[in-house]
Amino acid sequence: MKCSAIAVGTLLMASVASANFSMVEVLRVEPSFEHVRILTLYNGHPLDNVKLEVFSEGEQPRLSISTNKEGVAKFSLSPPGRYRIAADAANGLGADLILAVSKGKGKNESSFTLNLAVRPPPPPSFEDKIVAAEKAGALRLPQFEGVVMDPSGGVVPQTRIGVFRKGSRGKLQMAKAESDASGHFLTHLSDGSYAAVFSAQGFSTYIVVFEIVKGDDSADAAGLRIVLQIGPIN
Repeated sequence: MKCSAIAVGTLLMASVASANFSMVEVLRVEPSFEHVRILTLYNGHPLDNVKLEVFSEGEQPRLSISTNKEGVAKFSLSPPGRYRIAADAANGLGADLILAVSKGKGKNESSFTLNLAVRPPPPPSFEDKIVAAEKAGALRLPQFEGVVMDPSGGVVPQTRIGVFRKGSRGKLQMAKAESDASGHFLTHLSDGSYAAVFSAQGFSTYIVVFEIVKGDDSADAAGLRIVLQIGPIN
């Protein structure tokens, strides 16, 4: 028995704080025998010297191999189980394949074709988002207080709020809070510079950078109005 398939990833869009998006690849699981043959193509042409890395279900690397001049790599996967094949070539080209390997008899071989494409850049990490927000400048506040709202002006209760020391790259958490039934929040902080991360179910994460300056008339005493955009937490 010999099976053949083209590994195609469906790209879904997960929104970030505004209209920015990150790419999430959803791959179909392909059945396979232990003996595997993979052909790598780019624009319909075989691509040699493509690095194939094989990961077990626990994401531990099990094997690394490169395609030959015909764009082909052959290898065996054991024991039976689920494996992820990551193909990477020059100029940011890549593709992924997930195999559900079953134990077969004899030399039965499963064949797959990987069509390489330019991989999207990885989404920014939580640390990257904190650093980027801090570069945009900070608000001056007498205290950390305000209300969380949605784009229509409705309040957003049970918004989780994490407050971090500015410059700690999101690693030194100073306080945690949650907006109440009216969307209001209040956390007592000492003078200093902070970054607050707001997250609520059904909304994109929002980051605000601020400085607590008690007794300073130039500080904004009106309170924060945090408007969360519709989208998944990220």
